[in-house]
Amino acid sequence: MLPHASRALTVSHCINRSHLWAGFTVLELTDNMRVLKHGRNSQLAAFDAWGVSLGDGRAPMVGDPGEELVKLPVELCFPIKENQGLEAFCATIYPNMAERHMEVDYMQGRTILAPTNASVATINSYLMTQLPTEEVVLLSADSTVQPGDAARHPVEFLNTLEPQGLPVHRLVLRPGCILRLMRNLNPKDGLCNGSRMRFIKIVDRKVGN
Repeated sequence: MLPHASRALTVSHCINRSHLWAGFTVLELTDNMRVLKHGRNSQLAAFDAWGVSLGDGRAPMVGDPGEELVKLPVELCFPIKENQGLEAFCATIYPNMAERHMEVDYMQGRTILAPTNASVATINSYLMTQLPTEEVVLLSADSTVQPGDAARHPVEFLNTLEPQGLPVHRLVLRPGCILRLMRNLNPKDGLCNGSRMRFIKIVDRKVGN
């Protein structure tokens, strides 16, 4: 980290700009461990391949190339009428969620893809209110690395930041909700980045599942 450095200066000090970079070997992850865990599931493998192509920008586009519109598989689409809103959409994906959210197989095969983080936050917030359990509010403890930066970047400002890979400042959970693992803790046991878990309770300031 370079304190007070510009973006250009930060990039110029990245490891791939070093003279040592020529001696590195880049290894890429090619196997989805969650797919392999389920054996030869052709439907799951096809969805994974489509998701990878979407992330790599190889998914077929439709319409004006300048708009960069991607055609979604028909089985993943839900036609929305003008008089239908978020409630009807979520009820289609998660029917009777208040009564069935603790069923072991209820959440399997159900998910909602959203194009922006704002849409994700809206959907998550609504679905969280549909759970009959009591909400648990977790607040982050934000501070600057250098004490002198506190005057320029007060805590209130830091609380509004949403860096990639970290939860929001005010995280609202309810027992029974589904959480997504954001680190590869133990791939051998299936604890991979992206794995889904069920939130049960807070134990010693740690999320229990």
